[in-house]
Amino acid sequence: MTTQEKLEALFEKVRALPEPRQLALLEFRSEEVSGEPYVLSDEERAIIEPALADAKRSENLIDIENLNLRKPWA
Repeated sequence: MTTQEKLEALFEKVRALPEPRQLALLEFRSEEVSGEPYVLSDEERAIIEPALADAKRSENLIDIENLNLRKPWA
C-alpha cells in the first residue's frame, strides 16, 4: 500500500467518526503539522513545573536498582 493509499484510508476512517471527534483530531493534528512548537497552557504548566523542579534538584526520582516491581517475565 502506498503512502497516498494509507492517507486516503486514514481520511476515510476520520470521516466516519462523529463530528466532535473529528474536530478534536483536527485541532490536535493541525498544531503538530503546522511546525509551530506546542505552548503549554497555564494549567499544564502548573502540573509539570513542580516535577521539573524536583528533577532539577534530583529529588523524587525513581531508584531503578531498588525498585521492587512484580515482573511476570522475570
